[in-house]
Amino acid sequence: MCWNLLQLEEQWACILRSRVSRNNGHITHHIFSSIWSNIKMEYQIIVENSTWLVGDEMKINFWLDYRCGGTLAQTFNVTDQVLQQLPPKLNNYIINHQWHIPEDPQRLFPNLWLHVT
Repeated sequence: MCWNLLQLEEQWACILRSRVSRNNGHITHHIFSSIWSNIKMEYQIIVENSTWLVGDEMKINFWLDYRCGGTLAQTFNVTDQVLQQLPPKLNNYIINHQWHIPEDPQRLFPNLWLHVT
C-alpha cells in the first residue's frame, strides 16, 4: 500500500503531522509518541518512497507544496518577489490532464519540465 504521511487525511496522520511537521520538514527533538518514535529514524526513507496523490488541482500550490523531496520554490531558489509573479496553483500547469508549463515559468526555469514529469 502506498500513501504519503504528509498528505494522508486519516485522523492519526493529521494529529501526528500537527505534532511533528515544521516548515516542510520534521522535528528533531523528542516528544512522547509511540508512533513518532518508530517513524522518525526512517522519516526520509518514508518520504522518498511515498506517493503524492493529487487531489483538487485548485487547492495545490505548484511552487510551495512539498513533494519529491522539497518544494519547487526551494529546488529553484525562487524568491518571494518572483513567486508573486508566477501562477500559483497546479491547475495553471495542467490542461486536459496534460502538463502545460506557461511561458514565463518555462523561460525562468528551463529545467522545470524535468522536475514535474
